[in-house]
Amino acid sequence: MLKIFSLLAILFSFLSAQQNNIVLISMGDLIIPISTSSTTTTPLVAGEVVLNQDNLLALVNNARSSGQNCGGIYYPPVADVSWNGTVESSSRIHSDDMYRNGFFSHTGSDGSLPWDRLTRVGYSWSNVGENIAWGYTSEESVIAAWLNSPGHCSNIMRSFFTHMALSRVGTYWTQSFARPQ
Repeated sequence: MLKIFSLLAILFSFLSAQQNNIVLISMGDLIIPISTSSTTTTPLVAGEVVLNQDNLLALVNNARSSGQNCGGIYYPPVADVSWNGTVESSSRIHSDDMYRNGFFSHTGSDGSLPWDRLTRVGYSWSNVGENIAWGYTSEESVIAAWLNSPGHCSNIMRSFFTHMALSRVGTYWTQSFARPQ
């Protein structure tokens, strides 16, 4: 009963302020409110850490604009990505799911994959990528770790991605990349 009351209180506060578009996502017996606005200033789920979007974009776009050696494969400089609120909602779903259910995988507890989560929040995608991490406590440390990992680094450097967002719940991180159709 407390979970339902907390969920309703959170949902009511967002709806009454009329500042965010809210999508309710069902994850088993949980219903998670997800904002699809372009920026967030307050956490929507327990354990969520509000991230500095400008800092994250600068870290990622600095890496993209300078080119990177990802595990022996050189990726030349590519165009910047922009933050997307709908993509952020997809990241939040996965970070929250890993945090609540104590697992670490690209596959959600309901069997969902990154493209499934993007579709659920209404993003019409043509390309999707996802980086996940666990245990990092700063934006700089998680981006540095991903840049030092060949597969994660190559996701950051993929020229076809135009949108990006990150979410952190506890120390579970999800970085989502996408390109719309």
